[in-house]
Amino acid sequence: MAKKTTTPETTLDPAKVLEQVRETAEQNLAAVKDNFAKSQNVLTTLQAEAEDGVAVVQDQTSKISMALIDVVRKNTEASLMHAEKLVGVTSIAQLIELQTGFLRQQAENTLETTKNLQTLYQDAGTQMVGDAKDAAEKAMSELRKLT
Repeated sequence: MAKKTTTPETTLDPAKVLEQVRETAEQNLAAVKDNFAKSQNVLTTLQAEAEDGVAVVQDQTSKISMALIDVVRKNTEASLMHAEKLVGVTSIAQLIELQTGFLRQQAENTLETTKNLQTLYQDAGTQMVGDAKDAAEKAMSELRKLT
């Protein structure tokens, strides 16, 4: 004797299915809009950080340029003063003494200038790289929160 299995008839209510699909779609749309707004905020912050970085680069470049202009000015003045002194030379001994003193002073100035410029370049590099690194880490952290 074979048993008859009865399966309950299930009927899907199209209105309920449609309502569930609509709710899911609305939830997904809200989540996408929320993530888009958060992404937009992160990108706006990143743009502001980039603009700040450009301002830092401009500031550091200006400092370095002014230092280089100062070096050129000092070297030019020293050379002109040396030329004026050379005009009044009356002997070879005096010429050698003036020339030796000038070269010694220029060597000392070059060493001092090199140290100053090295400090300026190091400070500029440290600040620019530090700011860029902080901005990148902040942006990546915010973007990770979105996923």
